Parts: sequence; C-alpha cells; structure tokens
Amino acid sequence: LVVVLMITPVAFSRTSANQKPNRKITIAASNITNLPDGMARFVPDNMFAVDFVDAATGWVAGYYGTILMTKNAGETWSHHSLPFNDIVRRIDFIDAMSGWAVTNRGKILKTADGGMSWNVMYNAEAINFRDVFFINTMEGWVIGHEANILHTIDGGHNWKLQNLENFKGRDLPRLNG
Repeated sequence: LVVVLMITPVAFSRTSANQKPNRKITIAASNITNLPDGMARFVPDNMFAVDFVDAATGWVAGYYGTILMTKNAGETWSHHSLPFNDIVRRIDFIDAMSGWAVTNRGKILKTADGGMSWNVMYNAEAINFRDVFFINTMEGWVIGHEANILHTIDGGHNWKLQNLENFKGRDLPRLNG
C-alpha cells in the first residue's frame, strides 16, 4: 500500500491488485461527519499526518487538533477533534483500534478505540514533537526538536530519553522522521 498525501484536496495514490492507481479523494466539509459545530476549519497546509492500516481504514490529522478517520477508503471522513488546538504532526496506528499521535506542543497521545478518544501519555510543552513510530502496542519511539528521542517499552506509560551520540555540530538537530 502506497499513500501519498497532498493538502486539500487530498489525493491518495495506491498500487495494489484490488484498486485503481491514482484515485483522487477529496476531503471537504461535504464529506466529513461528526463535526462538533457543523463547521470544518481548513487552512492552507492544514494536514500533516496520514496513516492507513489497510486499504479502507485510515486517518489524517493536522491543525486545530483535527483528526479525521475513514473506514471506506476516503469516500467519507468522520471528524474527531482533540480537546486542545495543538498541531498533530504525525499519527501511527498499529491496527484499527490502537494508535499514537504527537503534537507540536509536546504531547504524546494514545487511542485504544480507533481514534474516538485520546489520552495524553506524555506532556513536555517545550518540545516540538515531529514523528512517532510503534513496532507493536508496547514499544515505540517519538522524536522531536533539540535531538529529543523518547522510547517506551510499556505502552507509553513511561518514556526514556535516548541520547544522540557522536553528534558534532553547533546546534542540536531538529529530528524529523
């Protein structure tokens, strides 16, 4: 499965035996359900993250704590906002229920219900997190500015800072997955 994200409208390019390549899917207020006030807030470059666990089930996320989910390959999207306005930089789902997200304001978020609700598992407001990756429901990494690398082996209950060794340079790098 190959997924390419373009900012509003969104175009997914897929290569598989079951699907037509270069299928274009639009994310617009007309095909988003569950909007809290009936309004979709789109601004230029507002989606940063995309993740699909199969050909039909996926999420996109971005500005204003916006997380959209589809169960039908993008024909329709369900809106699930976070209770804060952070930019969701990346999302990573292990399966249709278990997922992670990171924000520009130092939050690591976890869902166990497919993105319907999210729990803050770690909060370090001074860190701009850029990416998240889990190999299973227990072990994963988060990276961010100032060479921050966090690792968990207990499903996000505890995070350990990992050091960037042998780095030579004036400023610590802004790690981006």
